[in-house]
Amino acid sequence: KIELEQTRISGTVPHHFKLPRLRQLDLRRTSISGTFPATAAASLFSLEFLDLDRSALSGTLPPELGEAARVGSQFKKKMSSFADVGLRRLEVEDTAISGTIPPSFKHLTQLVQLDLEQSSVSGTLPAAVFESTAQLERLQLDQSRVS
Repeated sequence: KIELEQTRISGTVPHHFKLPRLRQLDLRRTSISGTFPATAAASLFSLEFLDLDRSALSGTLPPELGEAARVGSQFKKKMSSFADVGLRRLEVEDTAISGTIPPSFKHLTQLVQLDLEQSSVSGTLPAAVFESTAQLERLQLDQSRVS
């Protein structure tokens, strides 16, 4: 668990940031800037909670988050004690993160909450995402560019 909420930490997420056992990453209300590196996102196989609300991050939603979930779920199926683990909460409210929701997000089968409120994410919600996220309970799109 890495919780940096409302700290004065700044800089960028390092490209060599690889924590396959990390379950929670909370960067909300930090001055961490730049993009979330694809290599970092691809290594987050066990991630359950990612909060980037009101951070200074920009760029796009990393498709690698969906791919990491796919790879992680394949591994976890072999280990029955990990069967229900997967990204459950993704929050990018009030950030400069833009682009569309990647098709690879269909692999986020454990997603319960997706918050894109006041973000610069745009486009339509891919049907494949909803077909595979039967557990989705909360979808926040207020003042977003998503339809």
